[in-house]
Amino acid sequence: MKILHVIQMMKKGGAQRTLINIIKATLFDFEHSVVSTQCEFMHELETLGIDYYDYSKINIYMLINRIRPQVIHFHWWPETETYDFKKFREKLKLSYRVISTIQDPEPIQKDFADYYVSCSKYVFMKQPSYVRKRGEIVLDYIDNEQFFGLKMIRRHKEINVIRHSMIYENKIDKEIITRIYNCIKKIQPLSSKKINFIICGDGDDFKKELQEYVYNNLDETIIFKNGSEILNVLEKGDIYLYTTPSNSYEGYSNCISEAEASALPIIADKKGGNIEQIGSKNGFLCSNWDEIERALKLLIIDQDLRESMGRESRILVKKRGNLGTLGKKYRMIYKMVGE
Repeated sequence: MKILHVIQMMKKGGAQRTLINIIKATLFDFEHSVVSTQCEFMHELETLGIDYYDYSKINIYMLINRIRPQVIHFHWWPETETYDFKKFREKLKLSYRVISTIQDPEPIQKDFADYYVSCSKYVFMKQPSYVRKRGEIVLDYIDNEQFFGLKMIRRHKEINVIRHSMIYENKIDKEIITRIYNCIKKIQPLSSKKINFIICGDGDDFKKELQEYVYNNLDETIIFKNGSEILNVLEKGDIYLYTTPSNSYEGYSNCISEAEASALPIIADKKGGNIEQIGSKNGFLCSNWDEIERALKLLIIDQDLRESMGRESRILVKKRGNLGTLGKKYRMIYKMVGE
């Protein structure tokens, strides 16, 4: 069975990592191809032997007619061009079926697929009734093995509060950085170790803007790292803090799952899919900045608590599943829809 994946762009991000994980999990069962733009996963695709097409240089209508897939898997998120693949099917007189993954809680506005897959219960329940009638929930399972090799017990000379994600305005902003900075400065006298906040991720002009803001207004407490350093940052981390702007609603964050697999205690906003990912034994779900500060203080001054919650994080993510779980679910979906 041929699966043609269509995704708006392949810049580093959660939806894109999920696509790579789906391909890895079903690589030997189906023939995959990817059409996208701005591909920053070319090495991964080449390693997996996946054909890649840049749709800024091709006619997607003609490509579908040439490849003749049994399934078109469209990876949707807001503010992207949504092709009406069902109309394409009629014009081309082909019999392929259309699956769409939905990784953002914003409701889709058009019924453009035969079957829908949402990344969490929260995202699923935010969607229109036709999505819920012709869809199901498949969590964004990560490739756990990448992170299980990281040390579980930390004995660092400094305490590193970390986060990783694409550095976009809907993920982190100046206010968040400043508030975390102020929290750390209040807690610092209680710790014999220097406390850092490490922001790991890639971004374009906005990342440069944040770095300039930190340089001009804050100090070396705030450290930026590139996305390629994720594994090193996670291993050197002690606490994972993932808070996003108030107008941003989380679906199901790969970043949180990766931090859990890395045996880190989690502090996150009590909203969206975060509530499905974090338990009382491995972290804190916070409704405001006072709660974030209290959680930070507890974890910074209590090493035993950090380590016990970190162990629980890894136990939790192991129970949840892995690429094997993801592969089993998508094999069933592809065969059910495409055959």
